[in-house]
Amino acid sequence: MAAAKAQAVIRIGVKKNMQATEPKYYSAEEYLKLEEAAEFKSEYRQRKIIPMVVNTPLVYAEGRGDTITNPLIITEVLSNYIESYDRGKKFEYYRSMSSFQEYILIDQYRNHVEQFTKTEEGKWLFSECGDVEDILYLSAVECEISLEDIYQVVEFDLE
Repeated sequence: MAAAKAQAVIRIGVKKNMQATEPKYYSAEEYLKLEEAAEFKSEYRQRKIIPMVVNTPLVYAEGRGDTITNPLIITEVLSNYIESYDRGKKFEYYRSMSSFQEYILIDQYRNHVEQFTKTEEGKWLFSECGDVEDILYLSAVECEISLEDIYQVVEFDLE
């Protein structure tokens, strides 16, 4: 529902500003510098800066403009080197934040996403997606994304 509202707002904005402009591309360093000073947070994808839709006011770490302390969702791309840490101590720390509701673990070596969702009773439910046609539903922000979209630019090493 919220995603549909956000899309409607974006579409209205596009109709009001129908000028054709070339997209601006940024280096990762430029993005990080801009993001630290930005009033509203953005996502960096394919060298473009994309505004984030946020439903709750963000609370920043003291003296930082790029670190929030009240996340709803945290996503990790798993690596063989720190996977056990991401699943263990890091997830334990994240669960100590009262705002935290969903933990998404994305496998970088195959189509596989794991999701941990906090229930109203404070328990954590596990679900997973493994087919490219699967849809991941993020209940904390009422949004869905397909594994196809998550992995759209990933080329797996088939060895």
